[in-house]
Amino acid sequence: MSAIVDSITYLRKKPRLLMAIFISILGGAILLDSLAVRHAPHFIGDKIIGFWSFFGLVGCLLMTKFCKGLGHLFIMQPTDFYSKNEKGEE
Repeated sequence: MSAIVDSITYLRKKPRLLMAIFISILGGAILLDSLAVRHAPHFIGDKIIGFWSFFGLVGCLLMTKFCKGLGHLFIMQPTDFYSKNEKGEE
């Protein structure tokens, strides 16, 4: 197997490690945002440290939940969908 497949397999077996990696990446983004110089903020969110990191995280989570809901609503079919005939009987 390739190194990428081995890495993904290892991380799937250790979800806490994967969560720690994601949280450290988010923390690093917030740390870098706190070091950034704000010359002329045009929006109130530009003045708040970590606002855009938090905004991106919340937006991503909401978009994921919304798209998953749309998929269940329009795409998912009952488990016996293909075993029914035209009249809806088995």
